[in-house]
Amino acid sequence: MRPLQYPQFLNPTYVKISLNIWVPVNVHMHGQSKITIRRAKVGDFEPVAELLRDAGLMYPAGPPEFDTYFDGTYFGDILANPQNRSCFVAENKFEVVGVVLADHHGSHHVATLDRIAVRVDRRKQGIGHSLNMRAIEQCTRWGASTIHAYVRPENAASRAMLQKEGFTIERADHQLDLAVRSLHHSTKPPSARLLEAIS
Repeated sequence: MRPLQYPQFLNPTYVKISLNIWVPVNVHMHGQSKITIRRAKVGDFEPVAELLRDAGLMYPAGPPEFDTYFDGTYFGDILANPQNRSCFVAENKFEVVGVVLADHHGSHHVATLDRIAVRVDRRKQGIGHSLNMRAIEQCTRWGASTIHAYVRPENAASRAMLQKEGFTIERADHQLDLAVRSLHHSTKPPSARLLEAIS
């Protein structure tokens, strides 16, 4: 019997965050650069805010009920409520180069990819895809059966990425399109289901 060969993104590195607590961080190779996808921490506020500001996403691209300005209070709320909200960052050589925010409040079956941004010089390297896959895995852990993402009609790159990741554009208006992805009704995260499929 041959040993299992795990895809690169399924080999998490574990990081010790306190005496007896270890958390996995996903490590991806993008070209020659090692990118780590991990949960955001308090010290990430400035680089995350800078990424969102540069991408024009200090306000989310969503309907008015989700219209929350990204500031220190909002960021602190995300970090304090991991059961409803998550912020993941892509890190390269201790520098934050990408971010994705996800929410699971309101409907228990719908999660939202709130905002995603990748530094301009690091785009088209798969970092946005890696961030989205980590956020989608978190949405699965929350028990969501559907994920919504709002995207501007002129943002061809984000639209193409979302469609490649299984989202469909269901509704278009003059300002925003709604991308929707249905998830499998499994309680296991996508990485666990993939392991089962290849074993």
